[in-house]
Amino acid sequence: MEWNQGFEMLREYLDNNDQEYPSKSGHPDLYNWISLQRFLKKTGRLSNFRINQLDEINFAWNIVEAKWEKLFAQFRAYALEHDFPPLKGLDDPELVKWYTYQSTCIQYNKVLSPEQRRRFLEIDDRFMGPGYQKKWVVSYQQLLDFKANQPDGWPQYDRNNKESEESKLYVFCQTMRTRYREQSLSTYWIEKLEAIQFNFEGKTDNWIQYFEEIKALLEKTDSVSIGVIGENAYSWITRHKKAYEEGRLQPYQAEKIATLQLERHFESWEEKYEAVLQWVQEHGKIPTRASHKDFHSWLGSQRSRYQNQRLSQDQVKLLQDLGYDLEAQGQERNEHKW
Repeated sequence: MEWNQGFEMLREYLDNNDQEYPSKSGHPDLYNWISLQRFLKKTGRLSNFRINQLDEINFAWNIVEAKWEKLFAQFRAYALEHDFPPLKGLDDPELVKWYTYQSTCIQYNKVLSPEQRRRFLEIDDRFMGPGYQKKWVVSYQQLLDFKANQPDGWPQYDRNNKESEESKLYVFCQTMRTRYREQSLSTYWIEKLEAIQFNFEGKTDNWIQYFEEIKALLEKTDSVSIGVIGENAYSWITRHKKAYEEGRLQPYQAEKIATLQLERHFESWEEKYEAVLQWVQEHGKIPTRASHKDFHSWLGSQRSRYQNQRLSQDQVKLLQDLGYDLEAQGQERNEHKW
């Protein structure tokens, strides 16, 4: 095949096939011509003129890297519209497979280049939780509807009708409580449930029992950071501290919380920011879940506060100066589905 003939065939094929390259079985002649160009360039036998011609049509000299870039572009676009990673059965199968493979490579430190790893994690760290949690979105919306109709009640389980919507909502609530106790419930879901004053402990007896555990924990340490007491206890303390200050606790709960003197355990916003700033300056990057869970969680809560207009202008500027993207997961999705 003449070179110009092969070049025109390739250009036409790419234009008609969304920049996908031909397979060996489907178009053997064009496939072999493409392989030859890569070989000639690799061995230094392809002229600069022809290299430039191929570059003008964005020729993929490395097909593996080209496929990665194409799927990464899909992943980046997907992340602008979704709170959770691609999930099997709900999203594009090819993107789900690619995302799962990238996550596996990062977990076992294989295959990916440092730059590919950085770019992937920069987006992946913005998700609110694992992909399977996407299924919770529907249940959460149903719970909102339930509370709108029954503001003083919570779903109850009906043993005679296990498939009823209320029974399923009860199971969802129990799942949230279990995840909360196991410290596997993300800040995103905790804040969503806190917004409707969700009872994480269940019955009153459970609340008293957990209160006693928190009291014993605080008697052993002066720190209430996630790294010291765990995300679950930290969330319980901060949630009840806020509810106490806003007068939203039941009398017996307010009396108990007052005895903990929680204010003595907390840094001011400025003190926390200075600690995060020092970490960023030392490491040259924004903390992730893997590198510093406590700071990553705190920054995530600032994004939530920003979206709810609970940050001052000075605080917003400080976070922007830090290099933290407050708009992520916010402005890109101002048509949010909640």
